[in-house]
Amino acid sequence: MCGELQPPFGAGWIWFRPGGIGNVDVRCMLRADDDALIHMAYLGLVYYGVESADYPGATLVHTTPRFETGHPNYEWLNTRICVGVGKTGSNVTHRFLEYSIYALV
Repeated sequence: MCGELQPPFGAGWIWFRPGGIGNVDVRCMLRADDDALIHMAYLGLVYYGVESADYPGATLVHTTPRFETGHPNYEWLNTRICVGVGKTGSNVTHRFLEYSIYALV
């Protein structure tokens, strides 16, 4: 499944802690590639100064996303525990945040 963030339905907060760690709290609405709407909320950690191994210059991010949807194709997401491994950074044209999300079974 692929999805895109649906503006303006999203909010995020970050608390900076000593030692290069930030706590994140994010809530947003995703639209799946088949037009299903899925609410995603997650807590996590941003490790400032620790680069993503697969993308030099990007900052490492770990999250615990939860999903809610009424769409029948994705009801299984309502009962999954997930972890996310991602990266955030910027390049010449834009800022980015990219995750791989895994369901624990």
